[in-house]
Formats: sequence, C-alpha cells, structure tokens
Amino acid sequence: MSFFFKRAPHVKFVGFSTEDATATPTLSAKAGDLILAWAVESGTTNLPTIPAGLGWVAVQAGVAGNASGTLVAYRKVVTDGEGHGTWGGTLRGVYYQAFRNVDWHDPIGAHAQANNATNANITNSALTLETRNCMVATGALVSSGTGPGIRSDCTLSKERLSSSPRVRVARSTTRRVRSWASQVVGNTSGTAAAGAHHATEIRGRRR
Repeated sequence: MSFFFKRAPHVKFVGFSTEDATATPTLSAKAGDLILAWAVESGTTNLPTIPAGLGWVAVQAGVAGNASGTLVAYRKVVTDGEGHGTWGGTLRGVYYQAFRNVDWHDPIGAHAQANNATNANITNSALTLETRNCMVATGALVSSGTGPGIRSDCTLSKERLSSSPRVRVARSTTRRVRSWASQVVGNTSGTAAAGAHHATEIRGRRR
C-alpha cells in the first residue's frame, strides 16, 4: 500500500498598503490572510496604540528611542476586504503587508527589532528560522538622509521618503526562506542617522 502526503502550500505575499494622515488603507485581503503591521511614531519615543476589538496581537512590546517609537503587530482577516481599525499616536504611518497560507496554530516565528543610534549602517538582525515554509517581513527607517536601504534578499513592498523619518518596508523574495543572516542595509545617502528596524518570520501552513 502506498501513502501520498500532500505538500503544504507555500506561504505567499499578497499585498501591501499604508495608513497615514492623508490616506486610508486600500489593502484588499481575504478571510484567513494574515496582516502584519509596522506602526511608526514620529518625533516622539511613545509607542503606537493598537486598534481595539479587531484581534490585533503585538509581536513584542515595541521599541522606543532615537525620536521614534515602533511596534509590530498582526491579525487574522475575518471578512474579505475588511478595515484594519484606527491606530493611536503621533503616527508617521502604519505599513501593512498581507500573507496567505499561514499556519494559524503558530503564525509568527522568529522576530527581532531594534533601534540604531547615530549610525550610517543599519544592520538588519539575523533570525533563527523555525520552519522552512516561511517568509520574512522587514522594515527600516532613518531620521535623516534619503532613506534606509533594503536587504539584497528582499523585494520592496512600500517606501515613504518625502520627510523624516524615511521608511522602507520589504519582504523576502524567496517564499521558502532557508536562512536569515544579519545584513547591513545602511542609509542610501551614507550619512549618519538614527534609525529602527525589524525582521519577522511568517510561518506557512504545515499541511
């Protein structure tokens, strides 16, 4: 007798959007998708406040310092195309990325976030990945210069470079990431700048 095991579908990136003072989110996600948000405060070290009543879960406590406060959180979409709620704080923006085929028993794997002091070379942290069926979402900001770089193994999802802090959000180009070493992403102008960054593993379905 032969047994055949169906391979789990790849976790995949399906869209992005930005919420700020002049724009409302346009991300069209479907029920069962995971929304990962990176919320950024501007000109303060306070942390953004998660919207109530929509199932948002903070990945960690957030990072405050160097004139910015950042927080990574996620939620499960219940209804196709639903809104993401209203974040509190002096927001520079909330940067959303949507992923499909997520393991909802344990959706978030390894995670790292940090501030850089006055340093031209932002180093995106290494992760010890927990599964091979995963993608990694990243974000970086700088307080001066033209903007943070992105990792060589990532694809840009969204950038906002018109004023400080300047932000770029990306995700791993490969859908089954095998390893995630630390990598210098720097500042595209090469000037010294305070900054912040995160890297978050999105775990794909097991079956």
